[in-house]
Amino acid sequence: MDVRNWLKDLGLERYAEAFEENELELADLADLTVDDLKDDLGVKRLPDRKKMLKAIAALSDDGPATVATPVPEDPTVPDRGPTPDPLPPPAEAAPEKPARTLGGRSRRPPRGDPYEGSILGGLGDLVGDR
Repeated sequence: MDVRNWLKDLGLERYAEAFEENELELADLADLTVDDLKDDLGVKRLPDRKKMLKAIAALSDDGPATVATPVPEDPTVPDRGPTPDPLPPPAEAAPEKPARTLGGRSRRPPRGDPYEGSILGGLGDLVGDR
């Protein structure tokens, strides 16, 4: 198929002359940009440009230039089976209850206390350095 017939199939044969003047072939279409279509080839109507770009993408998907060659499997990499589903998002933490106070001092140790729940934490309470 040539560019003229391709444009005719799209219902855009009015642009065939501009494509032929620029000596464009089907293999060249994948390299065209929106600016090329608009400024150099005179495709001023947005619906026509979109139609062409979609058709060019379809050509690229089907054309021989973009056919991917299969990558041979590496025998040294073990097969790990299907990819597991991603983890669900973490549940929101319940709002923290305010600490009850006795005489203005918190009964709960400060956040991030490295000695919380240890013997040293208990000694700190006895000495009174909290």
